[in-house]
Amino acid sequence: MKYSDCGNKPDEELCCLSRIIVNLFSNQSKTFSKLRVPPLPTECMQQILQHIADQGVGSLYPCLLVNRFWCNNVIPFLWARPFEGQLPPENRYKFMLIYLASLTTQEKATLNNSLSPYNISIPDLAPPLYNYPMFLEEFSYKNVETAVYSCICRWNTEEFVARNREEQILVLASTLCQLFMRNSKSLKTFIIDKFLNHSDLPDCLIFNSGQPGLRNISNLTIDCTKPMMENTSRLLELIPSLCKKIRCLEVKILFFENNTDIIQAIIKIIRAQESLTEFNLDGVRSGESSDIIQALQCQSLTITTIKFENVDFTADSLRSLAICRQLRNLSLLYYRGLTMEGSTSSGEGRGTGSSIWSHIKFDLRKLRLRNSTKQPLISAALIRAAGENLTCLSYDVITRETIEATTLYCPNITELELLDYLPHHDTLVYLLFRGLHQIKRLTLPQYN
Repeated sequence: MKYSDCGNKPDEELCCLSRIIVNLFSNQSKTFSKLRVPPLPTECMQQILQHIADQGVGSLYPCLLVNRFWCNNVIPFLWARPFEGQLPPENRYKFMLIYLASLTTQEKATLNNSLSPYNISIPDLAPPLYNYPMFLEEFSYKNVETAVYSCICRWNTEEFVARNREEQILVLASTLCQLFMRNSKSLKTFIIDKFLNHSDLPDCLIFNSGQPGLRNISNLTIDCTKPMMENTSRLLELIPSLCKKIRCLEVKILFFENNTDIIQAIIKIIRAQESLTEFNLDGVRSGESSDIIQALQCQSLTITTIKFENVDFTADSLRSLAICRQLRNLSLLYYRGLTMEGSTSSGEGRGTGSSIWSHIKFDLRKLRLRNSTKQPLISAALIRAAGENLTCLSYDVITRETIEATTLYCPNITELELLDYLPHHDTLVYLLFRGLHQIKRLTLPQYN
């Protein structure tokens, strides 16, 4: 295989080559330690390492020891998401020490001064060999809080930490956020979440002061399931002016605690984007969901994937969603509010569900339905609205209405998942197979 052709080889060959290389250089014998390794083009090396990383970044550690070229290529993968997964406190502490060692002398002095009331002093650390914050691709404030908490628990007694926990975490986290915003040129994913219920993010100006900071992020997750504090709310208001390149936006809100200010901030973020392609929303009542769907219409030329979970709909808001003509993947999970009757802005068809649903037309390729109220007519209406180009379908209401809607209006189904399937559904499934001639995969739940 020519190195210049490596980027064009199938994934299977790259995976095979990755395993061979890892096995080769994880061998600690003297024979292999003296082996001279020919250089690979950086592009090929990165593809190989990516396949290894996909199996777990832990597999990359032996590659660090091959030579300097390999080490330089492996480091960015290891430090792209250093806090990912369930790390033990010891590992989080080690990562934190390396980041703290990356601070300037002035930053260390300022931090020590701020931590002195808590009897904490940053250890005297030698500068690291690499600019590790530069490689960060995913920032989660919850992960930062968790890592900081691991540090202060080592530096102070449990009783003292419990009394001053939020204040100590905020001081250290603010310094780290400054470090990341100043250095993280690879930052693509930003997650606003929290480890503690009543903690707050650092001052929002920190996220606006560094370059490039948040300006190049393409994935934004906003978790509002814990109490919203002042700095967090201010950051949400700032994001529309900072972030214009978000491709994937995910929002989680407590269904019974919707905040009008949060909803308006989300709407402004949606409208500010140049080309939003994916939107996920969890937990919004009908009035707020209608406003958000109206905002999504400004992304109708680019958005392809939408997931709503624990969201309250009306038929009118769903019809507004159908304006997004590029929408191909739609998930409605545990939705509420939809009925076969509803209203339209013009009053046309008021009280006659058939006229309202006749205006809801999609051109989907994938549809997932989880019906909270288990209403077969609603599920059937959604299946009819999906469009004849639908190829993947998943739903949990197995009745004659949903089966007939599937066979009559979605003839090109190749993958079908039937949740809540029970043996008495066998006759309906038989009708399903008689009507679907292109189906290749059927998934049913497993029961013990």
